[in-house]
Amino acid sequence: LHMALNKFTNLTEIKGQGRLNGHLGKNSFIDGATPSSADIDIFTQFSDPPSDRFANVSRWYSFVSAWTEEERAGWRAEGADAECPPAPAAPESGAADDEVDDDFDFFGSDDDEEAEAELAAAREAMKKKEKKKPLEKSNVCIGVNPVGVEVDMAEVEDYCRSIAIEGLTWTAAIVEDVAFGIKKLKISMNIVDDLVSVDEVEELIQSSDLVISTEIV
Repeated sequence: LHMALNKFTNLTEIKGQGRLNGHLGKNSFIDGATPSSADIDIFTQFSDPPSDRFANVSRWYSFVSAWTEEERAGWRAEGADAECPPAPAAPESGAADDEVDDDFDFFGSDDDEEAEAELAAAREAMKKKEKKKPLEKSNVCIGVNPVGVEVDMAEVEDYCRSIAIEGLTWTAAIVEDVAFGIKKLKISMNIVDDLVSVDEVEELIQSSDLVISTEIV
């Protein structure tokens, strides 16, 4: 019983239900051919009915949920030598042939390949269903002031472009005259807001011996 409980976890997720589906393709119940306390413990892990993509789990869940809590409490524990209890009677309005047959195989015999295919299909469906949040991007222009008039502004630009951070793309740059031979580099960058800090980029630029200061322009 403890092995079964440890094996089948996260049953509210697709991955967990897929693992259980493969097991129930070979077994009518959690511990074999008859229901036991293991079925009760696994059943109580479901807060909602399982995905209908997993036929074996859905059939097992429908069978177990057809019994009342009092009836399920009478199931014998793992390893008990008992036959499967009779299924509940069909509703009074149903025909006689609608009654559940004790010998009916609720679970079929799907092999591992079919179970894996169902799990793959479920994962693909979940990927299509989930909409990825679009990345927020910004265009930022930084003004770079050299330490003096003798600085080669081409070297300053090359240094800026050498800074590589995930989510950062350098774009256009221009050198402008300020006064008395002093120049300023204005260089633009596209950034992914969740990945790049503008302050960090400025600190990296200011760490160069060629640069005295920076500002957002």
